[in-house]
Order: sequence, then C-alpha cells, then structure tokens
Amino acid sequence: MAQRFEGDGWGMQGPEGWDMASEEGAVMYTSEDGGCLQMQGHRKKDGEVNDDDLDEVAADHLEAGAPVRDVRLGDFVGFEVDYDAGELSCREWFLRSGGVLLFGTLVRPVERRGAEDETVEQALISLRVAAEGKGGAVDEGKAAASGGGSSGGSPQGGGPRARRR
Repeated sequence: MAQRFEGDGWGMQGPEGWDMASEEGAVMYTSEDGGCLQMQGHRKKDGEVNDDDLDEVAADHLEAGAPVRDVRLGDFVGFEVDYDAGELSCREWFLRSGGVLLFGTLVRPVERRGAEDETVEQALISLRVAAEGKGGAVDEGKAAASGGGSSGGSPQGGGPRARRR
C-alpha cells in the first residue's frame, strides 16, 4: 500500500509497494529492487519560488551542460535532469509551486535504468501544495477521507529547455 507524506507546504503519495522513511521536510521511498526516491521541500521566506531560484539550486548540473527537460508534476512545475554516475542511474527534479521549492532524486543501479520510472512518475504526479504545517507520514485512510489522493498532472514536459546559465 502506498504511503502518503505531508511536508511543510507540500505532500505526495509514495510509489505503490515502496517502503517509506521520513524526517522533517524530507521523505525517502525505497523499493525491493534497489530504487530510492528522495524528496525534500523548502518554503521560501518571502515571495514565490521562480525559475531563477531553481537555476541556482541546479547550477552544478546546468553549468556541466546536463540535458534538461521541463516537467509539470501535480501542482508543481520545473525541470528534470537524467544522468549516470558510475554504476548508478540518477534522475533529479527541481520543482516549484508558490513559495515551495522541491528537490527530488531517484537513484537506482544503472542496469535498472527505466525499470521503475512509471511507478515513480505516478507518485510524482500526486505532488500537491498543502497548508502550512510540520508534515510527516499520513494515515492513508485519513488522507483518502480528506481528498488527499493523486490526480492530474503529467510527467511529460516539453523538449529540452534552454536554461539561462
């Protein structure tokens, strides 16, 4: 059964069948097949998060020329980078909605590249902006009763994006 996480200003339904661990502002879902999805949220003190903020967080990837793809995931927009690092295959997301910035990473063995993508993308389209609060794990029955399910959004964005850096 998928587990729901509520962070400070955001929430998501985890991948079906993955284990969940969380601490303040962050959640980690792990699969039996070696995949690890981590999401971490930050609330901007003043104003809304914009593309410049995302570019700043992703500066190392952008300066290295990593291919970038625009995405809309649930209530959030931003971009994704996909690369290999030795024996690991990595996908990273830099997302924003209102005053919330999310940074996500999926890491798995390189030989499993793509194997869990559909499951992970279903979880990511459940990303929602939430009311202010401390967050944490949520009982799925209570989340369903309060309308906290997944709907809408698409992991597919436009083509490669020309970043300003």
